[in-house]
Amino acid sequence: KAKIIFTGSQKDLNLIKRIQSLMQSKSLYFIGTIKQFFSLIKHSNFVISVDTSAMHIASAFNKKTIALFGSGNPKIWYPYTKNNIVIYKNNTCTSCMKDYCNKNLECMQAIKLEDVINTFKKLK
Repeated sequence: KAKIIFTGSQKDLNLIKRIQSLMQSKSLYFIGTIKQFFSLIKHSNFVISVDTSAMHIASAFNKKTIALFGSGNPKIWYPYTKNNIVIYKNNTCTSCMKDYCNKNLECMQAIKLEDVINTFKKLK
């Protein structure tokens, strides 16, 4: 019953549309100004994000947040709210803090859809 909204920039649009084509339910995408982005998060009930600004904005608005960590270190960059759960797989290459990955994003690929769904059920 949730309305899913993907966010990103114009360069992310093809990837977002590809993901949407794999989904059974409808979803929306949003590409807009930073002010609109803040407003969208402010009016959301729940945010799932990699360790980027969306996670921190959601935290500032005290939104329920699932934060997916790969190359970032969750001990440093975790969302500063009690309404969060971090998904982080420390049994693979992770927390390298690099902008470029030469290991095919193993850290993010270790996070499975089931991890996110099960975490969502806990935080819901």
